Amino acid sequence: MESSSEIVLVEKLIHQTSLPVFLTGKAGTGKTTFLKKLIRSTAKNTIVVAPTGIAALNVGGVTIHSQFQIPIGAYVPAAIAYSKHPFFRFESESTLLGNFRMNAIKRKALTEVELLIIDEVSMLRADTLDAIDFILRSVRKNSAAFGGVQVLFVGDLMQLPPIYQESDWQVLKDYYPSMYFFDAKALRNNPPVYVELKKIHRQNDPIFTDILANLRSNQLTTNDVAVLNQRVIKDFNPSASEGYITLSTHNKTVEEKNNKELALINSKPVSYNAKITGDFPESIYPCEANLTLKIGAQVMFIKNDTQHNLYFNGKIGVVTALYTDEVWITCAANEKIKLAFQEWKNIRYIVEESTGKLNEEVIGTYMQLPLRLAYAITIHKSQGLTFEKAIVDIKKVFASGQAYVALSRLRSLSGLVLSSEISTNGIASEPAVLHFEQETAENGISESQIKQASWEYLAKLLRTAFDFNKHIANWRLLIENHAKDFVALSANDQEKITEFSNALNDLQQVAGNFQKQISPLFTAKELEKIASRLNDAQIYFETHIKKACDYIQAIAFAKAKKQVSVTETLLDLFHQYQQINKFSFLTNGLLSNKSFDSEAWSTQQSTYWYSLTKQAKKPKNNDKEPTQTHTFRLIKEGKSPQEVAEIRNITIGTVNTHLAKLIALGDLSIEQVISKHRLDYVMDAINNSKAEKLNDIKSKVKEDITYDEIKLVLAHFKNLQ
Repeated sequence: MESSSEIVLVEKLIHQTSLPVFLTGKAGTGKTTFLKKLIRSTAKNTIVVAPTGIAALNVGGVTIHSQFQIPIGAYVPAAIAYSKHPFFRFESESTLLGNFRMNAIKRKALTEVELLIIDEVSMLRADTLDAIDFILRSVRKNSAAFGGVQVLFVGDLMQLPPIYQESDWQVLKDYYPSMYFFDAKALRNNPPVYVELKKIHRQNDPIFTDILANLRSNQLTTNDVAVLNQRVIKDFNPSASEGYITLSTHNKTVEEKNNKELALINSKPVSYNAKITGDFPESIYPCEANLTLKIGAQVMFIKNDTQHNLYFNGKIGVVTALYTDEVWITCAANEKIKLAFQEWKNIRYIVEESTGKLNEEVIGTYMQLPLRLAYAITIHKSQGLTFEKAIVDIKKVFASGQAYVALSRLRSLSGLVLSSEISTNGIASEPAVLHFEQETAENGISESQIKQASWEYLAKLLRTAFDFNKHIANWRLLIENHAKDFVALSANDQEKITEFSNALNDLQQVAGNFQKQISPLFTAKELEKIASRLNDAQIYFETHIKKACDYIQAIAFAKAKKQVSVTETLLDLFHQYQQINKFSFLTNGLLSNKSFDSEAWSTQQSTYWYSLTKQAKKPKNNDKEPTQTHTFRLIKEGKSPQEVAEIRNITIGTVNTHLAKLIALGDLSIEQVISKHRLDYVMDAINNSKAEKLNDIKSKVKEDITYDEIKLVLAHFKNLQ
């Protein structure tokens, strides 16, 4: 991907400032490709989220509701509980705080995150963004917007809009001009820098690109409509070998067409079942868990081939052979592709001790053939895909942006077939979006503003890097909480504790003096002198942090029951040194005009962490208790599933997977983990609806019944049979 001026600008804003950024561009401009490159290169601790499970999987992130533990429903940006409409559920600051449950891993990730990337932002609701802002400010104990975290918004507002109920809007309209993310209260005093990618990579036909541009901006001409309507072929019924897919507005229409076409094929059906491990909720399944195919069926790849580039997300083909663990697909020009099961990963973000970075930890996997029947697909699910040939049915368009999304999936006009004539009625983009884009594009950022923001970012890093006050406070709290234990230590150990306390105070005094001395250099913007002083500071603080840690290393090694607490103290100090080191790295990078080398940085930090803590490493436990047994033991001891998750440092979903297995085997009574009232309620829903699939049951119960609870009840139900 070429480095356009817009891409260079975004990289500069992300790498050198803490300003919020909105990266947009027409369909096919390469937003996702650039985003993945940026994630790999940034020095900032990064979390990537998206409004839906499929969108999150496509960009390698997690869903918004999963990461921030936001309940499904509307959020009113007010301090008190909302009660104007008692029949509808509305969250507020008080209900979010009152019901907020987040395990230590996610809380730590939110504490350490520096850059939050939100993809497919056209679907992000303003109230959801305000809920994210409130949670970040609460968890990080920082009153700045988003708790001081930089936010990169990515997406095309002319595509699929936010989804909300009319009953929600009747309340939320008192707080928001629209439901689009840019009208969130969190952005009113801190609007994002608007950057639009201009070069379109999907289409080369200038006539088609002009039509799409006009459709996108509500300027479709009479001639544009005439050109499009030349593509109308009513009752068009191509053969599978021609490779057409129908884009429609409604799930029911799509499902009926796919099932009908598959049934017409006179060959034996073969089913492929997904292989699921760990925590992988049904709500984020990337494709059907039970996929039924026939030789001769038209299918679409739903994953990119990153190894050999044989297929991409949206490529169409026909099934020509079916085997136990693989299928053969023939595409255009008689291209034959052998396809095996592929893996999707459900991740969570954790803070890696050895690097201090936010890393992705795989908590569940989903193995399945990356295929779906491709006689039809909804416009909603086609977002981000590219098709050579498509039949577009937009006569029932019900949301702004749908027509644009559908037509912009095509590479050219020659591959387009319209099922009926179109007019400009009902396909216009939202005026609020057009006004926002026009206004923000006109108020672009200047080079001098970027330089000023860079200095402000460095000043912010300076304050963070050279502040040991929190370590002093945490150490004092540790001493107070374990006063009796520390009194019982030998005189030699107590002396080391005193020396460590004094060393912390000395570090803070030197850090405070350093900030005072270097501040005038910031005012004068003397980068070379700042870099020189920082190099000296690095050497000093590395030496004295190691010296301070030496005082308590021996105590941690000798007193096993204190090791966790003391190791956390070492880790906190290590992360503080990292802030100093990163500050120096970034400053030297600005001075030499070099990009941040993330890989070299991680290697250096891992080496330093090992040298700092190698004496205090815990001995390995070769008699490790089986994970499921460990969970069962803690439950029998009276711990709740949430407590088990925190004690074991695993997700609540993993805990519930263990519990479901134990319940299904009859080793655990379901009454130990779910109330009788909720058990009876879900059991009645299963019995009355005859449903056995998670999504089917979820649609029959109240919103506050979770997928995990349904899994537990299903396990109990199967145990009774």
